[in-house]
Amino acid sequence: MLRKGLTILLVGCLVLCSVALLQAQTTVVGGHIKMTLFDYKTGESDGESGSEGAGLALREFDLIVAQDINDNISVVALTEFAASTSATPSFGKPIEGKAKDPGDVDMVFKGFREFKVKVNLPKGFELSTGILHPEWSWEYGSKNFWEEEINGSKFGLHHDISALHEGGFEIYKNFELENMSLPAYLWIVNGGATYNDNNKTPDIGLKVEPEIGAFKFEAGVMTGKYDDEGEKSHMRWIAGVDYTAGKFNLRSEVGGATVSESLGIEDTSGTVVRYDDASPFGFIVKGFYHIKPWCKAMLAYDYVKNDYSGGGVGEETYSTITPGLIFDFSPSAHLIVQGTIADWNRTREPDLLSSDAASENALKFNRVVVGWRITF
Repeated sequence: MLRKGLTILLVGCLVLCSVALLQAQTTVVGGHIKMTLFDYKTGESDGESGSEGAGLALREFDLIVAQDINDNISVVALTEFAASTSATPSFGKPIEGKAKDPGDVDMVFKGFREFKVKVNLPKGFELSTGILHPEWSWEYGSKNFWEEEINGSKFGLHHDISALHEGGFEIYKNFELENMSLPAYLWIVNGGATYNDNNKTPDIGLKVEPEIGAFKFEAGVMTGKYDDEGEKSHMRWIAGVDYTAGKFNLRSEVGGATVSESLGIEDTSGTVVRYDDASPFGFIVKGFYHIKPWCKAMLAYDYVKNDYSGGGVGEETYSTITPGLIFDFSPSAHLIVQGTIADWNRTREPDLLSSDAASENALKFNRVVVGWRITF
């Protein structure tokens, strides 16, 4: 009986897919490529000086397939293939030599970053279901950093603050008010799980992005449960302002999160005696000046503080200045020259009840990267 039911379900799905393909109006296949041409860094790791240089490297390839089923239904799938070169300096390791042997670096499938069905509803509402890449932050959600940096910032790529991929539902509408536009998002998502949920309590999020003249604002909050039993809560928030005047643009975002009872505190025997909350926080400020229509200068500063270290007791702070030049060879092809002035610090303790001394790491380095970001 079960096998018969599954067969009927499979045949039904094939019929629906065939009908959808026959009705399809437009199919678009594209992608995104990130490639570094030059990468040099020099600095100190725990007081030890070092430098490292590298040449061409294909860092990321994203394949995008989008199809309009009809005037009101569309499908988008985005898959990511990436190569981890370990090129960014890390705590406790010297800045010298190759972090990885070139023969050990492979382009591997990282999963679906987006796989959604969007339905246009009456009165301008849009409903999206599936694996979402929510417009949670401008830096990551709106993919602004794709066109501005080769290496994303600590703030922009922080998965508890700015970056977000979730399975679930999104409702969007742009409310046109007098002298103001008000895009608004409502999310009902799994809460920390992209492909499947782990409890009966979803995350619920709301974000608004009012636009008034040359100013844009954003404010969002999301909360829910994250553990299998549905007892431990987490909450994240984001806020930002964007201002444009002639050739100048200034954008800033600030965000944070509270993840209850996520840090296990162990005694000397390795037994967890209690759980503490994690409360990461960060902000970013980016300024741009259009030197020419095809060239703009960027100066950015971002700061991130984690009140944990590697998931344990301690603290991490990341203070980073990022100057850059962006050459637009076309609206979708950008040659980027990016600098990095980093001052990163970490303090780690084995546990709160141990007499062992805390370990400290300091990482200060300068970096220059030249690379392509191309969307096709």
